[in-house]
Amino acid sequence: MIPKTIHFVWSGRSFPYPFHLAVLSARKVHPDWNVILHAGEVPKSVWWDRSSECAEVLRRTDAEILESVPGIGSALVDLHGRVPRTYPAGRSNLVRLAILLQEGGWYLDCDTLCVRPLDQVAQHGAVVGEELVWAHDQERVTTGFRAGMIPSVAAFGLSWIGARARLSPSGLVERGLRALWSRPELNNAVLACEPGHSWIRRLLELALEQDPAIRFALGPGLVNLGWNSPGSSELPLRAAPAIFYQFPPSQTSRYFQGPVDDLPREAAVLHWCSSNHRRLVAAMTPESVRANAGRGPWFAAAARLLG
Repeated sequence: MIPKTIHFVWSGRSFPYPFHLAVLSARKVHPDWNVILHAGEVPKSVWWDRSSECAEVLRRTDAEILESVPGIGSALVDLHGRVPRTYPAGRSNLVRLAILLQEGGWYLDCDTLCVRPLDQVAQHGAVVGEELVWAHDQERVTTGFRAGMIPSVAAFGLSWIGARARLSPSGLVERGLRALWSRPELNNAVLACEPGHSWIRRLLELALEQDPAIRFALGPGLVNLGWNSPGSSELPLRAAPAIFYQFPPSQTSRYFQGPVDDLPREAAVLHWCSSNHRRLVAAMTPESVRANAGRGPWFAAAARLLG
């Protein structure tokens, strides 16, 4: 059984308010679960202090966590050391897998918000979620752009404009455009497993074969590789986009504008991709969340946390 534990991993000296809301939502939606903040260095932030009031803080370095993985710990520490300092997410990608392999439970990125109990999604095995990405993305990277991609590029652009214009994501036009430009791939912002799960172990083994300097190679690229090359491991539950990644990465503005009821009923976690909203992250306060409660499904869900 997947333990009733939610893990967050943090590195850095600051801890903005929206990330506190991730921890708070995990606690409020799962009042009887263990919520754990893993940090080698404790941020100097009032919002970290508030988060530590509703979660357990575990102080271990990345090296200590990785070294404890049976059989491959030293190799993982070496790989971690080769991740560019400008790519902290790459190091976090390894640490979250090592924690899950040994302890099990759920891992959530700090740019998430829980809106439904996670044990309603799954209670056994392992879990990974799908998101919608541009259908030709990998092909473009490997072989370059070609004329046959133009229709999907046009559909992608129209879909992006529709998101900015606050057109319904469930409308006929948007669904038709997504059919032209998107395909489902896996993301690692939300993961879960039973302790010692073979697929999580497989991901760590595959990580040792990757170039850590390549962006996403230890993140979404790794979970997709693990799905396509699972070896003898047991594949995880592949959760539909509606559950964790309701809007494509290019359209996460939909979380902060438009109808508050845009979320599908299956939604359990909102992953809003903080790298797309740096100004919002820096400026957000409890007062601004309450003031914008009627402006987008993320604000509505966050405001409910505050009462």
